[in-house]
Amino acid sequence: MGKISKGLDCLVIAPHPDDAEVAAAGTILRLTQAGFAVGILDLTAGEAASRGDVQTRALETAAASRLLGISARENLGLPDGRLENTPEARVAVAEVIRRHAPALVLAPYPEDRHPDHTRAGQIAREASFLAGLSNPALSMAGTPHRPALLLHYMLSWEFPPTLVVDISNVWEKRLEAIRAYASQFAPSGSGVQTVLNHPEFSSRIEARFRYFGILIQARYGEPFWTKTPLAVGDAGLLFSILRPVL
Repeated sequence: MGKISKGLDCLVIAPHPDDAEVAAAGTILRLTQAGFAVGILDLTAGEAASRGDVQTRALETAAASRLLGISARENLGLPDGRLENTPEARVAVAEVIRRHAPALVLAPYPEDRHPDHTRAGQIAREASFLAGLSNPALSMAGTPHRPALLLHYMLSWEFPPTLVVDISNVWEKRLEAIRAYASQFAPSGSGVQTVLNHPEFSSRIEARFRYFGILIQARYGEPFWTKTPLAVGDAGLLFSILRPVL
């Protein structure tokens, strides 16, 4: 997909193609099926992956994007395996945020096993702030805009979630989006063995999301974390999101 244009409700920032699907595909599907416009910004092309190649990964990304029903997807082409939280990276992401002014940004939790995941979370957090500054001396393209909410999603390392999204009714579609990345996730009897193509990976992923679903009395749930309190504007909205505790 081409450049992300203005007018998205949610922007998902991912360090590599497939990270958005692994961690947040259920929430993305819930949003797109409800009519919200969602875009994904991949920071790298995944060229340092142990399996597959950039061309194959690009085709898989396009297939996954169609399954998710997203409006647009862009890749910044930053170096895979060497992602750094530099001023240049922050400005590049801030300009994308300004371009389409999302109310919601989803990004990795800024502390994770993979350094790229950690850096991506940091970049997203700082770029979300920078995007709202109006001083022309910053030399950033676009109209200042700051997302109303930044939620961090879970990749390798777990954290106590601030909220959990019920993804039970999109679970099978979520799995399809992940399976689109066959070069990364399909089990292989030969070649490089990774965490992602381990025979137990699928069952481990299911166990994680079943666990977080249990916390909210759902079959499957996706966990998110935010440092800022979640504002609830009225009692009706509050009661619409409450679940009975059994």
